[in-house]
Amino acid sequence: MLPIAYYRHRLEAAPPQWLYVYYTGQVVKDVDALIQLRQSETDPVITDLEEDLSAQLYDLSQHFRADALSKEKDVRILKAAASYRAEHPFNSGNTEKDRAVDELLMQARSK
Repeated sequence: MLPIAYYRHRLEAAPPQWLYVYYTGQVVKDVDALIQLRQSETDPVITDLEEDLSAQLYDLSQHFRADALSKEKDVRILKAAASYRAEHPFNSGNTEKDRAVDELLMQARSK
């Protein structure tokens, strides 16, 4: 495995195109969300944020579960997400994703 400095240098020298696409996409998404919030159209914004949260938790559960559940700071973050989800359940429409997210949050709660 190459040292992190190698990757940092590569990103600083020439950021990959996907990073540009990601950031510009996020700008569009954030502007749309802010416009909707200012027009008091909160439901679409909340739904988008819930979907993002599910996607991020799913990715953590699939690729970084051991890290996320072993580091105290990360467990606190997952516990906060678990508390939020306990008060505001969300169904993404994807059974596999929802099950993986629920399992990750359940494991975090038990730590």
